[in-house]
Amino acid sequence: MRLIIIISLFFFSSSKLPATIYTFHTAGDYNEVSNWDMYPGNNLNTNDTISIEANCWNINLDASQGYVVFLENINQIGINWVTISSSNCQLEFLSSYFTISINGGGIFDVNGDYNSILTPSNTFIEINNYGDGIITNTCPIWESYVMIDYYNYGTQEAFYLGCMNGYFINEGTIEVNWPSFDFNCDIELASGTITGNQPYTITPYNGAIMQNCSSCVATFNNIETLYLNKNCNIRGQVILNAP
Repeated sequence: MRLIIIISLFFFSSSKLPATIYTFHTAGDYNEVSNWDMYPGNNLNTNDTISIEANCWNINLDASQGYVVFLENINQIGINWVTISSSNCQLEFLSSYFTISINGGGIFDVNGDYNSILTPSNTFIEINNYGDGIITNTCPIWESYVMIDYYNYGTQEAFYLGCMNGYFINEGTIEVNWPSFDFNCDIELASGTITGNQPYTITPYNGAIMQNCSSCVATFNNIETLYLNKNCNIRGQVILNAP
């Protein structure tokens, strides 16, 4: 009887199906089934692969396992909501230059696990945010050095700017949820707003604050202390509203 059980277990384990590869092959909407060889749906919770091989927008994906890869020829990505919520899921971009447009948000490391996003060395990304931007509690989220030009027309939580390399242009709102806002990138204030859910202090870490538009009016709400370094350059108007 024991031999029969062992043999049965051997054949059961040997007959497991290999991981599935879902291929997005035609540029267009993520949710259009005809753009796929086999449509994966909006959840990846098995050890499968989603391979994006053409420009893709309106991506809705909640991934807790498996592998999500954007190939070398990709230069435009449109995100509605993408959640990478576990260290069991690997996200990788093979192109070294591409644009991401965010209408909802990109959520990374929401469970406290950490699996950094893979990119080629010296990758440049342009981000256009019209939604809630990049949401994370781990810094950095990129495995190697990434330079970013980030155009914010929506809302971006301030934490991510503490580990972002590049240039952040704020025409929307930066939301500060901590007593201190320490940023690593250069911030162009433009006509945007920086607001705190509690009184906060701004300290440029490696970055600088600037405003290159003479007709722009930027607003700081609930700010307690603002430190400016020698690289600061303000040409327009800045309104400081204390707690």
